[in-house]
Amino acid sequence: MQAAEETWRQAIEAEEAASAAVVEAERVLQQLLQHHLPSSPTVDNAVSELDLRRSEYERIQLATDEADAILNLAQWEVIVEERDHRRAEHEQRVRAPLLDN
Repeated sequence: MQAAEETWRQAIEAEEAASAAVVEAERVLQQLLQHHLPSSPTVDNAVSELDLRRSEYERIQLATDEADAILNLAQWEVIVEERDHRRAEHEQRVRAPLLDN
């Protein structure tokens, strides 16, 4: 489960970095639009960069969702294992007095 948790944490860090890149690309585009015509090559490049950053962010979101699911499954397996162990111990405690007689 530790590996799944580490992967999940790394995915979150990557998602946060990608989010910051989208915000920065959006900021740059807005600044360029104040000084350049919307159809200028400079603005076109900024639009392309923003589109790229948005696509990367969406891809990383999917990776984070996958890491979430894997971590959730790993945690569920631990929960089920602990539950089964608890119930097995209960059965042993219940049977112990019967075996002593």
